[in-house]
Amino acid sequence: MPLRRSIFFATVLMAALTAVTPRASADQALSGSGLSVQLETEKTVYHAREPITVRVTIHNTSGAAYGVLIMPPWLLCKLLILDDRGRAVAPSITPTHPGFRENNIDWDLTPGTSRVSGYYAPGDPLTFQERTPIAFWGYQLTSPGFYTITAIQNLEVMSRHEYIKEPNAAGSTPVRIQIVP
Repeated sequence: MPLRRSIFFATVLMAALTAVTPRASADQALSGSGLSVQLETEKTVYHAREPITVRVTIHNTSGAAYGVLIMPPWLLCKLLILDDRGRAVAPSITPTHPGFRENNIDWDLTPGTSRVSGYYAPGDPLTFQERTPIAFWGYQLTSPGFYTITAIQNLEVMSRHEYIKEPNAAGSTPVRIQIVP
């Protein structure tokens, strides 16, 4: 049975790695809540050392309203980056994010709505940044090759009736990018 699971996982991973889209995107459904996290890059090909940014969006596809505690993307989810051989890429630099002001504010996500997670530019509390450099998670991709980036959610969700801590879960469709010299 473990061999069948491994073959199934490898087949799914290969199918995901061979899919080519004009704009990379990955959706991850959260366990039973009707919420999903979408990860997008601006393009699919980057030059070595070129800054790579991602956009993280939360979608409410349920029939219930949720309040999601506002967090910047680097706290909302972890990134899992795999190289073209399926090996996990370790963070290679010290995360360089602008920090986070803790608050108890939440987004009101009514059924069918979405919100982009971002942050305010350092020194400019009025400029909201929707795209977040992967350097904020400690990543810099410098070696040519294909990579997949997956968002692993860490949502603190408050419904109108109860508090729910969504568990960390892997398995979203990875976003595929290429690094060229």
